[in-house]
Amino acid sequence: MSVYWFCASVGLVGKWIMTMPFSTPGIIQAVVCTLDFRTGILWIILFFVDLVIALPFFRAYDAQLVKEESGEN
Repeated sequence: MSVYWFCASVGLVGKWIMTMPFSTPGIIQAVVCTLDFRTGILWIILFFVDLVIALPFFRAYDAQLVKEESGEN
C-alpha cells in the first residue's frame, strides 16, 4: 500500500476513484478502479516482489514440516 500511495501521490499511477467487490481479481480491480493501466503494471510488479519476499519463509516452513514428518526433532 505504501508503494502504491507514493506512486499515486507523485502521479506515476492513477488514484483510486471507486471500489469493486472483494472477489474481483486484484489486477482487474487495480485497473478498473483507477482507470489507469499503469496501476495494473504496478500491481504485477508488486505481486512478484511479494512472492520473492515470502518464498524463503515458505521454504523454511516446508523444511520444518518435512523434518517433523520424518521423525527428527
